[in-house]
Amino acid sequence: MGSWVEPGPPDGSRNIPISFTDRALAADTFAVWTMRLFLGNHLDFVVRQVSLTAVWKGPFLVLGGMLGAVGALYNSTIIGLLNACDRLIRISTLLRAALIGATIGFPGSRGPTP
Repeated sequence: MGSWVEPGPPDGSRNIPISFTDRALAADTFAVWTMRLFLGNHLDFVVRQVSLTAVWKGPFLVLGGMLGAVGALYNSTIIGLLNACDRLIRISTLLRAALIGATIGFPGSRGPTP
């Protein structure tokens, strides 16, 4: 985490930190390259061609729109709770995090069970 790479300009005006994510991405890239070197560059598994008829396009669009709306509502709920908790200065950070988790998790725990 203390590593630094000098960017392109020779004057070294900026330093770019190498983060854990950059290192993980480089390691994954090298691992996949090595796997392809040993196993070859063919498909890992075969999937048959699936055709999407016009009958199925409607339900997919409707469900996609509904999931997008639910996702937006979920995100706005979390942002609203974070803003509300920022105003609660007297409550500890741990208790505030527990409050957000309980508020978001409670409806999910009341949902259908398999």
